[in-house]
Amino acid sequence: MVIVVVSSCNTSNTSSEQLIETPKSDGEIKDELYQEVIEVHDIAMLKLQTIMTLKSAAIKEADSLRDLGDEVQADRIEELEKSELSLEEANKSMMMWMRAFRSPADSVSHEKAMEYLRSEYDKIAKVDSLMDQVVENAKAL
Repeated sequence: MVIVVVSSCNTSNTSSEQLIETPKSDGEIKDELYQEVIEVHDIAMLKLQTIMTLKSAAIKEADSLRDLGDEVQADRIEELEKSELSLEEANKSMMMWMRAFRSPADSVSHEKAMEYLRSEYDKIAKVDSLMDQVVENAKAL
């Protein structure tokens, strides 16, 4: 019978002073929240090309069906038109958010800046969610 004993000890040269995290300044906290807002914006921006491609495809298909004059396809044409409108609304929502968003000025109090950035985070997160929803719905057609 063989018994193996494994032992370890912390040989790190880390002092207890290095383990204590320095509190973040108001500016660092604000910058982190700003970066979170921008990250959601960047993710949403990547979806714009998909939205425009799906919108173009919906328009093209609806136009083709109209050209055929096929009344049986009226429901399909209506679905495509609704999808095109939803895709356009998501695109407009993103454009409106981008036009309105501003980085808080340094002269604004920390509390007001944080309040504004939290609000903007919520807004861009809703835009991103809307984009996901309309893309999913358009792909399902």
